[in-house]
Amino acid sequence: MTGQWTQFRPCTNGECSKLQQVLGVGVQYQPLSVATQLVNGTNYCFYCNGTVTSPDSPAKPYKIYAFQPQGSQKFDPNQVQIEELPLKP
Repeated sequence: MTGQWTQFRPCTNGECSKLQQVLGVGVQYQPLSVATQLVNGTNYCFYCNGTVTSPDSPAKPYKIYAFQPQGSQKFDPNQVQIEELPLKP
């Protein structure tokens, strides 16, 4: 159904690969699961662990939103948002 997010599920190798192509350097992200939303293309919401690429940096939870335009095989690099999630005590 258009407009509603799916339940989170494990990421496919293809989805993880496309995500790595649009992410910058500085933080190493490990996608754990993904939800999708059909619009004029597909929105992706990846739940990830992220670690800053420096010694002894702790992993933190992130949500990464990416958009894949209709008919494209890649994410639009201008439509990627990274949200650091708070750590629960």
